[in-house]
Amino acid sequence: MRREITAVTKTDFQLLKPYLLTTYLLWIPLSAMVNVLQGGLFFSICTVSAVGLFGSVMQLGTADEVSGNFQLLRLTFPQKRTAIQAGHFLSIFLATLVGYLVGLFAALISWIIFLLEGKDSIPFGFWGEIVFSFGIFAIALLIGALMLVCLAQFGFTKGFRYFPWMVALLSLLIVPLFMPSGPYGALPSQVFVSIMNNEQARLITSSIALAGSCMLYAISAFLAGALYKKRQF
Repeated sequence: MRREITAVTKTDFQLLKPYLLTTYLLWIPLSAMVNVLQGGLFFSICTVSAVGLFGSVMQLGTADEVSGNFQLLRLTFPQKRTAIQAGHFLSIFLATLVGYLVGLFAALISWIIFLLEGKDSIPFGFWGEIVFSFGIFAIALLIGALMLVCLAQFGFTKGFRYFPWMVALLSLLIVPLFMPSGPYGALPSQVFVSIMNNEQARLITSSIALAGSCMLYAISAFLAGALYKKRQF
């Protein structure tokens, strides 16, 4: 099983390599420039990984079902369908992680520019903004997991037709709970502000959020594998 997953992951990266190389090289100067204009490091650390994740999912979906229909060829290989989905999830996670590291590199460039300009203070500090980005990374992973599950169940066309509806439904169910007019009143916003203003609380909360999203991401891989096994072609 491990060899099958590794084979799928390697194949996925061959499909994603042109996109990732072009995208990440483009986003290094672009995100560093936006960082400098905004006076912080948040943009590059949070945005580049998200761009890599969403774009990679779209690239895999396109390669599998639109451009050459590689999916049908892959299904003739001696690989279990669950291994195919596990490989997809692993390759997307690695592509996102590489994007995060690229974002850190752009942030380092921005930080050096700030120092050369004599500006040594940014909203949360260098490490503080990295910690804050953990939460965005966690959200991106959850959205990516939902996209991959939709692909496994419905395919490329229907999957991305239903995906916005699923996001909208989850937003309608979850967001109102944290609004001032919701059942908890102003408490969620007060807790959020207190966490952001406390360095230790920010680190603990962001780390827990990232660990939790990684766990849910792994669970989603098993779910996608189960759905993909039942799908008819």
